[in-house]
Amino acid sequence: MNHSGIVFDIQRFSIHDGPGIRTIVFLKGCPLSCLWCSNPESQKMQPELFWNPDKCIKCNMCGDICQVDAVSQSDYSHSRIIRDRCIGCGKCAEQCPTQALTLKGKPMSVEEVYKEVEKDRRFYMSSGGGVTISGGEPFSQPEFLLSLLKKFKDAGISTAIETTGMTCWSLIHQCAECIDYFLYDIKHMDSEMHKKYTGIGNNLILSNLKLLANTGKDITVRVPYIPGYNADVDHMKMIASFMNENKLKKIELLPYHNFGESKYQLLNRPYTLSELEVNDMEQALKDSIEVLQVNGLEVVS
Repeated sequence: MNHSGIVFDIQRFSIHDGPGIRTIVFLKGCPLSCLWCSNPESQKMQPELFWNPDKCIKCNMCGDICQVDAVSQSDYSHSRIIRDRCIGCGKCAEQCPTQALTLKGKPMSVEEVYKEVEKDRRFYMSSGGGVTISGGEPFSQPEFLLSLLKKFKDAGISTAIETTGMTCWSLIHQCAECIDYFLYDIKHMDSEMHKKYTGIGNNLILSNLKLLANTGKDITVRVPYIPGYNADVDHMKMIASFMNENKLKKIELLPYHNFGESKYQLLNRPYTLSELEVNDMEQALKDSIEVLQVNGLEVVS
């Protein structure tokens, strides 16, 4: 059993990721690379640096302390960090006086995570909330995930997981007894389109969802609602058909936003949807919700 893992954020007082007031534990690592991902720092397993040149005072303390020559001595643009050399030790971020450098992702033990989550137990008890494990893809750290879930379950804290389902069924099955609520992503029903937009096909994802549906677990299907990619009535009909075939009833649409775009700059990565036009989103969303409801699904928010 692995009692430590890589966590990139812990967000408290969430009301959108499972019932009640919840604490969200974000684990690093994801097999998908969705074009619209709002947490690009979650994709790679190892810790990564955010570099904000607007905060830099050019003291060069980061360059002086770096032992692997991963900091340019003269380039103060977004490419200052030499990514293929950086080992994510975080020593430069610790010394940065203006927080132009911040490390995203750090090793944490099960006990350390539990202590953070347990702080808000009274809110969970009064609201029917608990902890939600998210990412990235939580199953990218399976042993750590299972250790966390067992710890929370033994402590009487409600558990939820947000997953892409891109893992082997045996891992989902092993963890399922410690999970009260599943938030299960469907990005696209067409496997070729899914591969085009996320880097990988959806056969395993849908297969796992079918198996999970047969367990009787509380499942909400989540769909990132991206104009021009999957936010159309025909695609909603495909999702509704699949869900009805597998006796899945709850669905949540997550409208596209570009709040994570600045993170790509901090990681010196391109953001491919920077010119995406979001026209008539409200009406399109209403039309999609109507289609889902007509097909007998419960649209949650």
